[in-house]
Amino acid sequence: MYQILKMRLPTKEEWNLLVSITGGDDRIIHCEGVYSWGQDASTTRAIDRIVFGLYSGFTWSCHPSDSCDTIIGFRPVFEVPNSNDAPGEVITIGTLYMNGCPIKIPGDKENLCAYIPGASVELREALDDPNYQLRAIKVGKVYIADRVVLNRISWDDSQGICMLTPEIKSVRLPTTDEWDRLVDIAEKTRTNIHFEDMFSWCETSPNSHDMMAMWEIRGGISPRGKDYAYAASRSPNVGFRPVFELANPNILADGAVAIAGTLYAGGLPVKVPASLADIPDHVPVDNLEFRESLDDHTYQIQAIKVGHVLIADRVLLKNISWHSAKKAYVCKPGQDPCTWAVPIEAFVTVEANSVGEALAIAARKADHVGASLRCQTPEEYLSYLKK
Repeated sequence: MYQILKMRLPTKEEWNLLVSITGGDDRIIHCEGVYSWGQDASTTRAIDRIVFGLYSGFTWSCHPSDSCDTIIGFRPVFEVPNSNDAPGEVITIGTLYMNGCPIKIPGDKENLCAYIPGASVELREALDDPNYQLRAIKVGKVYIADRVVLNRISWDDSQGICMLTPEIKSVRLPTTDEWDRLVDIAEKTRTNIHFEDMFSWCETSPNSHDMMAMWEIRGGISPRGKDYAYAASRSPNVGFRPVFELANPNILADGAVAIAGTLYAGGLPVKVPASLADIPDHVPVDNLEFRESLDDHTYQIQAIKVGHVLIADRVLLKNISWHSAKKAYVCKPGQDPCTWAVPIEAFVTVEANSVGEALAIAARKADHVGASLRCQTPEEYLSYLKK
């Protein structure tokens, strides 16, 4: 089984090499009658991207990146590390799925599957049925699919689906061994794991039988930094960086970056923090669940393949206890939450270090049930207490 580091579109150089290796034989690369999107931008118009094929393997043209047409399609390239296959060798790379359903390999251009706007596309282990087995040709250091597999897809859409989106089975915290391996991979691939000035909770503890034990936190000053904190403690310098266990871990190579989903806190989606200052505080009453990725990339969690798991490339929440982080779970597709009619009292008790923080937490609780606070500022609250 081949492990994938990255899925993307072919460059012009790679396409030319594919045509050179195969002689442009349409019986091998199935390029006549349909264009394949290329990764390169046009040198004349910024909006245009290169497309290959249609008339022969030796022809190319340019189309606007937002074009969706039956004659332009998605032919993926797969980066596979440490491959010893000879140039031109054809392999079965796996099966592509769209919105969780396997994509049948088109026998001709008339039977191409149309892309569903906003759909997720992922590569999994090949099904036994050869009609669903995607074949790819070794070209240089990559493998190029031997045909277009989706049409009616824009170049812009292809950039979104080229982010690998494996099936997530469960979520937890990283072990200290997984953290060390994450650092090793990040240093080798020069991947940013956003460790500076922010520790990440880990599974490891010197005394895991004691509920008030100190648990390991990693990062902070250096990527291999290590310290301990009490499980119930909340700190602006300690956060929640999840580990995702995969249903099919062998399809991705170590160092591959994938989309792991979207985090929801208290039923609301949480934006992925762009910087340390953007990391939101955890509200202790909020449930933490991971759902399928939203189309908005600012809510899509990127994670790095480490061994058999994915580890988020950054902390998603701060001011969160180890106990709260451990309660996070994966919400499976079709697993709709129940609706509960819960009466609320006139007063809400919250734990906070200041009046301002207490009001912020209370406001979020009130917003969840469509209510509003009687006191909006610390001054109003203190005035209310004096009545």
